[in-house]
Amino acid sequence: MEKRPNRILIVDDDRSIREALSEYLSEKNYWVETADSGDVALEAIKSKGFDVVLTDLMLPGMNGIEVISKLKKSPRTASIPIIMLTSMDKFDDVSEGYKQGADGYITKPFTKAQII
Repeated sequence: MEKRPNRILIVDDDRSIREALSEYLSEKNYWVETADSGDVALEAIKSKGFDVVLTDLMLPGMNGIEVISKLKKSPRTASIPIIMLTSMDKFDDVSEGYKQGADGYITKPFTKAQII
């Protein structure tokens, strides 16, 4: 039986970042979907299974910290690894993300190697 590709959700309000990451990860044989807001991300996660979520912190409406918190509080999604992908690099921002349950942190600008 062939192993299915890892399913990644990219959540960022910047279209160019979503497209670049999607293209790069798809080339590496990951199954990628994107969302431009926290609300859209939560809906996608409810209806589809993801192995990893890469999320910006600064999102329209529900921010990335709220997304992380909601995912980690739900037994159905608590085990999904969440990587913060953001230009917010102050200690308090990073600390709050980890406090809510994020599993990793990558600052923008980032390299392709960091993403993999």
